[in-house]
Amino acid sequence: MLSLVVDLGVCCPDHPSVVRDTLLVLAERLQQDLDGAHLRWGRHVPGEQFPGSLAVWVHIQVGIHLGSQVPEHALALVALKHLALEPPAFARDAVTKLVETDSVMFLDDMEAVTGESRRFKREVFQCNESKRVLRYLTAEVNAYLDVDPDGQRSRELFAGNVPPPPEMSSIEVLLETLSEYEQSVSYNTRMIRAANTKINHKREHQLVLEKCSTVLEQVTAPLDGPPSMSQGVQLDSFSKEPVDTESQSLLESGLFHSKLVMHECGIISTEKEERFKQVLFRTCRSNVVTKTIPIDEKLLDYVTGEPVSKVAFIIFVTAEKMLDKVKSICHAFGAKSYECNRMTPEERYELMLRKGLNQSDIDDQRNAVRMTEHQNAEDFWKIVHSIDHWKECIQQNSVIYHHLNKFRLVTSDGVAGQYMAVHAWIPAARESEISQAFGTGRDGKFIMEEKPNANADIPTYFPVDKATGAFQGIVNAYGVARYQEINPGLFAIVFFPFLFAVMFGDILHGSFLFCFAFYCIWNEESLKNLDNELFKMPFQGRYLILLMSIMSVYMGFIYNEFASVPFDIFGSAWPKEQTDPKVYTLVNHGGGPYPFGLDPAWRWAEANIQFTNSLKMKMSIILGVSQMTLGVILKALNQVYWMQPQNQPNRDKRKTCLLYTSPSPRDS
Repeated sequence: MLSLVVDLGVCCPDHPSVVRDTLLVLAERLQQDLDGAHLRWGRHVPGEQFPGSLAVWVHIQVGIHLGSQVPEHALALVALKHLALEPPAFARDAVTKLVETDSVMFLDDMEAVTGESRRFKREVFQCNESKRVLRYLTAEVNAYLDVDPDGQRSRELFAGNVPPPPEMSSIEVLLETLSEYEQSVSYNTRMIRAANTKINHKREHQLVLEKCSTVLEQVTAPLDGPPSMSQGVQLDSFSKEPVDTESQSLLESGLFHSKLVMHECGIISTEKEERFKQVLFRTCRSNVVTKTIPIDEKLLDYVTGEPVSKVAFIIFVTAEKMLDKVKSICHAFGAKSYECNRMTPEERYELMLRKGLNQSDIDDQRNAVRMTEHQNAEDFWKIVHSIDHWKECIQQNSVIYHHLNKFRLVTSDGVAGQYMAVHAWIPAARESEISQAFGTGRDGKFIMEEKPNANADIPTYFPVDKATGAFQGIVNAYGVARYQEINPGLFAIVFFPFLFAVMFGDILHGSFLFCFAFYCIWNEESLKNLDNELFKMPFQGRYLILLMSIMSVYMGFIYNEFASVPFDIFGSAWPKEQTDPKVYTLVNHGGGPYPFGLDPAWRWAEANIQFTNSLKMKMSIILGVSQMTLGVILKALNQVYWMQPQNQPNRDKRKTCLLYTSPSPRDS
């Protein structure tokens, strides 16, 4: 342990309170993180070089433990910094600029605090609510476009000039805008669904009156009867139609002494028709007659809202209790019952007027639906042309407030919340750039150096670009190199495309891949904004695919395969006609090896499969062992560099984490 005494003097002509509070933050961190730290504050004296300034002197005696997990000869690639902000109102803009650098990894200084107790929980909720509303609006737009048989809706929705993106000063303003669209779209959608349901009911009632009245006209009406049975009919026969088995059993059952029956009319889905008849027949013990009439047009299903095929039905029963059972069965099957008594054409016309079943009434409601859909279409047009901007804004705010919730509030002069502070890892090579973006020294913003603890999780930082990012992503999928270890991604740039080519080697197929990769690279500015999930993944790996295609063409020449057909470029070393079938003699190339690749004669040889499989298997073994040997050598170099000849786990072993270079909520 080494005792160190430091006298620190800071002079600030403009903001003396900022200097004092900054040193308070430093003192707080020293007392928390360093063992045996003793601080003694000196008196405030006026600055000599700058009149009116204030100098603050601190006498610090710190006990420092020697020894670190990082060797002295190691070059620091990342640095631990302590960021302080004053006042907290400027924190959002400062963190936004840090996130835009893609090189800051914030540590969670509020790890012990739950999400409900953090400072920016309201803003995080607004971000999540904005995502929910945006998902709802996207689903409504997709549902609107699904009902588009001729593509007219799509052409209208995506036509016109894109409006300028609206200015969103905060996530709260964006949420208000999205909520207005949600209220408008949801209200119009409810009105459209209710109107379509009402129109569907009226159309079904029309069809029931049309179809079932034809059946009722074939039944003889009773001349007289008791008042309670005034709605009954006398089932003598169906004119021009043979009496089916159910009708015959009903008439011959002996239950129709007065030959008076009652009926129920309605609509049911075609797929439920047979089961519906069977349940009715068994429940009523064959004392029922069910007649179904097919309907040519499709009607809406009340559960799914999709157009389905339906049939009209009319059920004849013999008693009130049996009729109640029939109504219960209709309700259980989702069948809709409608009023359809036996009546004259004049009575039917009066019923249609009373129920609003005329075609003119239905057309008026359909016109109202079209007007409401037009209002929705206007909102959908605005949503479609602004959705990308909204998604970007929501994602940016989610990342920013996710990081801001990691800041802790620091008390200054007895007033809580005057400072916000957090620890962060940054690349040492970009320290000046990050400091400039953060605005160090302006508006109460400070970045202070801190030495990581011996057991700190020092992150790994690999600077990548659009060409090497795909290779590094493949390596990180298997494992991340520890801090200051050799990056295997450098070797993957060569190994991965070549091993792919060993499997995929073909001149024609490799040329197809090359054309695709070259097209993506040549037009990357116009293609990078293409919103297609199936295309995004190969586009992000366009440079990887380019190297894979070049290697595949090379291995295609090695295998001498062009769509599995060999090239005869240098001629074959084997004669076309062999005098002795048991003895093969080399006639070309002086008996030496083939100039390049595989002799085309092997393609037509009887032992073609055995030879080529053996060649590729042995080549794969050699390449695989070479790659494993390279991994062992790299590990040995890492152990020598870290002066750890024994690779045994211990409590001081370096831990692994990755310094992400993309603004994501998972940065920490």
